[in-house]
Amino acid sequence: MTNRSQRQLHEDEMDVLINESFARFARAVTPTKYRTFASIGQVLSYLKYCARSTLIDELRRYDKSHSQHESLDELNEEPSKVDEIAELLT
Repeated sequence: MTNRSQRQLHEDEMDVLINESFARFARAVTPTKYRTFASIGQVLSYLKYCARSTLIDELRRYDKSHSQHESLDELNEEPSKVDEIAELLT
């Protein structure tokens, strides 16, 4: 059996997730909101929060679209994108 945590996202998938994380951050942080951050550390923490939210959303989309198509045997045999994204969150 393959260790699921060893599977990596394809480079193009990672680029999409990174871009979406920054887009989410840009949509959420208005000039007014930006002024409420007390330090650059808080800004980076919020960016990290946006990245985690993006990964969780991707995990949900993937899980929803693939849960109906995979048998239990297939889930045990090949690495899961759900596990891969969970590994990135830790």
